[in-house]
Amino acid sequence: MKQPTQTVNIGTTIEEIGKLEKLISTQISPYILDYIFLLAPNRDDRITLSKPLTVEQTKLLENFNQLSLKYFDSIELPLKTEKVGTFESYLEIQRNVYLTRFVEARKLFAEYALFSIPTKEAEKLSKNLSPELEPAVSMEIKIANALIINDDGSFNFKETKEKEDTSNLIKSVFSSYGNLSYLTFKSIRDLYNITTRAFLISMNQDLLIKLMEVVLQKLIIESNKLVYNYIDKGYPTNEAISNVKSLLEKSTKKEGTELPSQFKNIEKEIAETIETNLKENIKLEKKYLTDLKNEIYELLVHYSTTGKYVSTNFYKLKFIEFKDLGDTYRNRHNVVELYLYDDFQDVSKHPAEAYDIDFSRDFKVTLFQLVTNGNENPNLTLEDYLYKT
Repeated sequence: MKQPTQTVNIGTTIEEIGKLEKLISTQISPYILDYIFLLAPNRDDRITLSKPLTVEQTKLLENFNQLSLKYFDSIELPLKTEKVGTFESYLEIQRNVYLTRFVEARKLFAEYALFSIPTKEAEKLSKNLSPELEPAVSMEIKIANALIINDDGSFNFKETKEKEDTSNLIKSVFSSYGNLSYLTFKSIRDLYNITTRAFLISMNQDLLIKLMEVVLQKLIIESNKLVYNYIDKGYPTNEAISNVKSLLEKSTKKEGTELPSQFKNIEKEIAETIETNLKENIKLEKKYLTDLKNEIYELLVHYSTTGKYVSTNFYKLKFIEFKDLGDTYRNRHNVVELYLYDDFQDVSKHPAEAYDIDFSRDFKVTLFQLVTNGNENPNLTLEDYLYKT
């Protein structure tokens, strides 16, 4: 008669493994927590003992090993260790524990972003001038719906590139930075000049700056997509820009609060952004908020008729997959280079900017916490992981 298999409470087992990790960190050393191999694979840290283990410490590692092996059996991923010593087996088993947490966290929470990096030419110049110079903290750019993620949380290079080829979304976002800051602050001055209640603008300036930045970027991006559509059809850059400005001017009603049909797909999003921000952050009677909202729309309409949404810098993107990076972008993931168009659709010889596609910093915080279970190796702290790897 077949004996019933012993059931394992996975939640309790995971909790017990976490407790043992904490004890290992405090009673042996936090320096033997080897998640570095996973979170910073470019490093070559060697985990060694500075002195022999005591009987109690050996027993602690044996308990961790046995409980972890039981856990892997319970999730039908049986693990066979090739190491014979307790410490060597511990290193192998804990790495598999970290890997399991990593895979699960990536599958559930993965988010990617673009991080500014030196172009190959800038990197070469920097090394020649100051070989020991510490790299600056990289700027992070998140673009909603631009970077495609697989079901397991990994980055899909091929589909991301294909989507960009048809949507021009990433290019349009990068182009938007050329006139976004200027137009945002100009909009606050213009609102102050046209409103019948200037005190509202003065009292809520910081809020309105943030609001206008979000709304204006959406409109600028949509306008830039129109320019890229012309460029894709072979129009010279200056002619593409001129065509879109003329199109917006002719299709926008000169008075009122109605945006042109070219912004139809973001019309609802803009309305919700404005109404929600005004309602939640400015405590006034509905009539006054409605007046302010209409004045904002009147200004947005005016900017459309005068071509303010169309940027001046437009780019050709080059996607470089990890396997093709070579020594050009050592220790990067997947790189995007930006080449600037001139007025006649010729592109710059060298990239104007370059960006690495990596986990977003928000996700890295989540990933670090889930992988380490709150037990930190001083050789790779959260700050190190965020800014030095």
